[in-house]
Amino acid sequence: MGLFGACKGVTRTCMHVPSWHTGDVDGDGDVDVIGASYYDSSLRWFENNGKGTFTPRIISTAVNEGQGVTAADLDNDGDLDLATASSGDNTIAVFKNIERGVFCEIKEVVDNNATGARTVVAADLDGDGWLDLASASKDDHTVAWYRNNGNGSFPSKTIISAGAESTGAYSLVAGDIDGDGDQDLIVASNGNDHVSLWRNDGKGNFVKTLIYGNADFVLSVTMQDFDRDGDMDVASASFFDGYIRWYENLDGEGRRWQTHELYHEQLAQGHYVSNADLDGDGDYDLIAVTHAENTVAVFLASTSCDAGPTPGCCATGTSWNGTACVLCSRGKYGVGRSASARCLACPRTCTVPGHNVIPATCSGISGCTNPNASMAACACGADSVKDSRSDACIKCPDGQTQKSEMVRSWDTFANYSAWQKKQGVCVVQQEKDWNPLIISVVLSSVIVFLMVALYVRKRRELTKADAVWTIRPDEITYDTPKEILGSGTFGVVWKGYYRGTTVAIKMAIGTARSGRNFSNVSLYSALYIVHVLSPLTFENLGFSK
Repeated sequence: MGLFGACKGVTRTCMHVPSWHTGDVDGDGDVDVIGASYYDSSLRWFENNGKGTFTPRIISTAVNEGQGVTAADLDNDGDLDLATASSGDNTIAVFKNIERGVFCEIKEVVDNNATGARTVVAADLDGDGWLDLASASKDDHTVAWYRNNGNGSFPSKTIISAGAESTGAYSLVAGDIDGDGDQDLIVASNGNDHVSLWRNDGKGNFVKTLIYGNADFVLSVTMQDFDRDGDMDVASASFFDGYIRWYENLDGEGRRWQTHELYHEQLAQGHYVSNADLDGDGDYDLIAVTHAENTVAVFLASTSCDAGPTPGCCATGTSWNGTACVLCSRGKYGVGRSASARCLACPRTCTVPGHNVIPATCSGISGCTNPNASMAACACGADSVKDSRSDACIKCPDGQTQKSEMVRSWDTFANYSAWQKKQGVCVVQQEKDWNPLIISVVLSSVIVFLMVALYVRKRRELTKADAVWTIRPDEITYDTPKEILGSGTFGVVWKGYYRGTTVAIKMAIGTARSGRNFSNVSLYSALYIVHVLSPLTFENLGFSK
């Protein structure tokens, strides 16, 4: 029997919270609470001090008309991240847990085109070991899923249904309905009053099976093995007909269903359903909320476990100690159920097999958080900043830039304005002053032009001089016998005559072999050097061989 004390509030500050979730957010071994608020667009988590007293912690005030929230380890580092669905901005978004409940203030937008977003869940839909996301959005009648890229990002959207088969898609849950080892989806769509199974082939391809087609404006679904026959059943709450129903999976494959009516009050306005073992007898009870009655009701499951504790009534997270099913102790986690339920030692790995989140009993043992890497990732890139209205990164306006490449430090968390002051904001991009470059190019061009002009002038002068003093070998005459004027480094110098002018044949450049020609001869007088351009042989100059 479940014994409960007086009602103890978690918070009175949230304004209409349509979705709550629980989990060990800060890794201290107790269970905290997470909620997304519709009217004030806030996302909060409530820190449990271990004695059931909760302290609110703001994550964001920009979850515009929050409708849904789920907690799961989306980046496989061992702590709880959050995914939200908000109808005011039609957005599915992720908030990463840096370490021990300190969240990155930047909202990572997964999809901003989920019109009328209502629900988001996390499950490994393609079997790759990373949790993907799935969403239901009412106003575009869409059920979609988002593949985890293997690093906690979700770059692609795959439409499962958008139209008549999912009109008014509102609520969904994930689980293995047909026992084939992959995650299927149960969807409530209130535009066509359908409660549906979307069967997964293990690769993220889904086919619909209708469970019930007359749940008038159905708002919520949940799944659990309510009758303890080894397969998953479904329950729903519908608004206009005031029904709370559960649907028995008859064949274990989700192809044949039987409807059971648990509660009906025409004006009650069924709003929400969930499940848990509230009386500790090993079977799962149903929790239902009716809107018009302002009532939370518990429907205790009636099964063979009511007769007394047996090994076959142990739930996951417990084990049989010989007389009763007892909870797994600190340092252990539960696997299996019924007679196969047992507790195993928490692995020292990033994740715990079979769990979307690390169980509270494994907090501080399992997991591999890397706060430095998470901090570095919690920043907008170059030329972008965090928008205070949406908490998402946006590009700088045209003509502005932000080039900071600083890495965040712990002192800037929970104080984004301090980080923004360090990082810098978008500033008007300074126009580049091209004048110095232009002046430099012009001056360089002038200098090069002058140098080329001087060079050309000099070459012309040399050419002119050469033209004046160019002679032919037959224009040189000698005395007989040839008169030697002396000798130098380059050989003997002879006396000769050129057009009546006495000159010295000072040098000949060439190879001293018979028949070889010389490239030039230098002739000196008192004032001139004459270059002979045509060939001169040794015989012409009187050299001996």
